[in-house]
Amino acid sequence: VFGGAVGILISEFQRSARPTLGLINFLYTIPSISMLGFLIPFSGVGNATAVIALTVYALLPMVRNTHTGLTNVDPAILEAAKGMGSTRLQILFRIMMPVAKPAIASLIVLAFVDNWNMVEQPMVLLQYPWQYPLSVFLASVNTENFALQFVCGILSLVPVTLLFLFFHEELAEGISVSVSR
Repeated sequence: VFGGAVGILISEFQRSARPTLGLINFLYTIPSISMLGFLIPFSGVGNATAVIALTVYALLPMVRNTHTGLTNVDPAILEAAKGMGSTRLQILFRIMMPVAKPAIASLIVLAFVDNWNMVEQPMVLLQYPWQYPLSVFLASVNTENFALQFVCGILSLVPVTLLFLFFHEELAEGISVSVSR
């Protein structure tokens, strides 16, 4: 939500877009393990540091792609809406957001999958084995207990699968729109 709000704000106030996107692109180039090292003096070793790092990495593409989706709306459509007397908020929520929905939805799916895969990296900061993510737990499960491994594997796929099923049409449309540009 925060990343989308910042993306909307910088698309409305274009002068702030360039420095904000520059800072965001810089932060996104920092390796995640270095980000964890940077955060330790502020939040200590533990779950808080891992959650902060994962949140930062999820926000960065959200801001960038929300801005891109909203600024790539056809100017003729925006001009027609202004000519018909629409306010800035009406244009934003009734025209720009629905047009940018495929790009934003595909970003949500891809950012979630990216963060889901990065969950193992903060494990360096976890103090107890019971805090480990499911995918790391799978590797430590006794290989003789195939049923437990299978159930854990299925459970680790549930969030990604549900998100994909919820956004599959927007994901396909967002990918096809970005390929055609």
